[in-house]
Amino acid sequence: MSCFVFQVNPIVIPEEINLKRREPRKPHKKDSNYDLEFDYKTFSYDIFKSENKLVFSGPPINGLEAIIKKGKFFINGNLISNNKINIEKIDRACRLSIHFPSEIKKFTLVYNELCFEIKENFQCYHDLFLNKKVLLTKSKNNNLRWIHDWIEFYKSVHDINSVIIYDNNSDQYSIEDLKNYLSDINIDIFIIPWNFKFGPIDAPFDSDFCQYGILEHAKECFLAKAAGVIQVDVDELIFSKTGRTVFDALKETPYLKLKGEWIEPIPYREDLGINFNNFYYRSKKLVETTKKWCIDPRNTPKFSQWRVHDVNNCQNVQYSEEFYHLHYKIISTNWRWNRSTNCEYNKNEHYFDQNLFEIITNILPINKNDSVSTTIQIPKIEIENQIESEIRKKSILVTNHIKPQKISFLRQCLGIFTNRSS
Repeated sequence: MSCFVFQVNPIVIPEEINLKRREPRKPHKKDSNYDLEFDYKTFSYDIFKSENKLVFSGPPINGLEAIIKKGKFFINGNLISNNKINIEKIDRACRLSIHFPSEIKKFTLVYNELCFEIKENFQCYHDLFLNKKVLLTKSKNNNLRWIHDWIEFYKSVHDINSVIIYDNNSDQYSIEDLKNYLSDINIDIFIIPWNFKFGPIDAPFDSDFCQYGILEHAKECFLAKAAGVIQVDVDELIFSKTGRTVFDALKETPYLKLKGEWIEPIPYREDLGINFNNFYYRSKKLVETTKKWCIDPRNTPKFSQWRVHDVNNCQNVQYSEEFYHLHYKIISTNWRWNRSTNCEYNKNEHYFDQNLFEIITNILPINKNDSVSTTIQIPKIEIENQIESEIRKKSILVTNHIKPQKISFLRQCLGIFTNRSS
C-alpha cells in the first residue's frame, strides 16, 4: 500500500489579463473580505478524458462565456467547433465537455491574449477505483495526527481500502510532509493538491465554489466505478448501531443520508493533547450538526451532483436509522469559527459517552506518547451510578480498557466505598 500524489491541469486566467468571473452577489451583500476570497480567475480546475469526452471540471462559467463562444479549442491540433462544447450549469459548479472518442495527446485553448496548452495527463482513474471502498475529504492545515487517526478509524470500523484527500492550500506543512506522515498506514492514499481559492463562506452561500468543485472532480475523474464513497471531513466519525459497515448498507440502498451530533470540547484528561482519544462528552440536549452522506456511484444517476451535505437527484431517501456521525468541535483549525476553546463540564448539560470511549480507545489507544504527564485525571462524570452499574455488569473489565486497580481507584475518587468483589 502506498501514498500517491496526483497533479491537476488547471486553466487559470493570469491576473494581468482583464478578464474575470462575474460574482453572483450584490455589492451591498458583500462583506469586506468578499473580493479577496472570491475566485475570479479559475476557468477550469482540471481537464481530463472521461469515457468519450474531454471534461473541463470547474466553477460556474458566469462572465467567462466569451471564452466558450469565441475562443479556439484545439484537440490534437484540430480545431473544434464551438457549438460542440456542451455546457451544464449546476450548483456552484459547471460541467463543460467536448465529445471526442479518440485518444487525446494535446489540448490548446486560444482566446485573445490567452493561450493554454496541455500535452499530457488527460487520464481519468475510474478503473483504479473499481469496486473500491473510498474515504473522501478536503483538508487545509489539519493536524497530521488527526488525519492519520481519522483514516485508522475508518479503516478499522468501515473497512475502507482507499483514501482521497484534496489538500486545499495547506501552508503549515508540505504535500510531501503529508505523504510521509501517512505512509505507514496499510492502505492506498491519494493526495490531490487543490491550490484554488475556497471562496467566501458566509450566507447566502453562493460563492464557495471550491468544495463543490472537489466533489464534482472526485465523482467524474476518480470514483464513477467505486463500490462506495464516504464523504466526511477530518473532524467527523461515522458510527453504526448494528456493527455493520456503511458499505454493507450501500449494497441495499445506494445512497445514505446521515444525521450527526457534536462531541463537546471537554477533555477526558487534562494532560492529553487535542486528539480523538481525549474527547467523549456529549450534550444531554439533542444538538444536531451538519448532515453527511455516503453513496454507491455505480447505482445512482450519473447526472446527479455530489454536494457538501446532500446529493441531488437522490432526494427521496430517509435519514439512516442505523448510522450517525459524531462531529468533534475541538478537532478544528477554526477556519469558520472558534470551536476549540474548552468548555466547562456541567453535570446538568453533559454526559460521558462510555460506548464511544471503548470504541475509540480500542482503535486509538491512549499511550505514554499522548501525555505530557503521568498524572491520572478522572473524568468529571456526573454519572456515578452509571459507573457503578458498569462495574456490576463487568462490562468495563470485558473491554480491558480499565483494569481492576483503576476501578477501585474510581470508586474511591467517587466516594463509592464497597467490599463487593470486582
